[in-house]
Amino acid sequence: MWVALLFGLQHVGTGIFFGHSLYDTGAMVISATSSGAAYAAVRLRIGTIWPLAFLHELENFCNTRSLGDAPWWWYLSEAIFYVLYAAWLLRRSDHI
Repeated sequence: MWVALLFGLQHVGTGIFFGHSLYDTGAMVISATSSGAAYAAVRLRIGTIWPLAFLHELENFCNTRSLGDAPWWWYLSEAIFYVLYAAWLLRRSDHI
């Protein structure tokens, strides 16, 4: 799941480039890492990245997870869900 971590960490630059606070940038990194884990697990299951790339772009276009739109606990519960979903998809797998 190194890909998920790298995916999350590359959002540090996005947070800094767009002038987000350290808190918002941290939330963005956690959110991107956890969703990256779920996306990576789905990719391993379906064997292609293209539907996930489309979903990611659609999510970016719709800006569905904009920082500040929901309370902190919502973002935390979303991150926990993504990580648990990835773990469930990767159970009995050597991809972890």
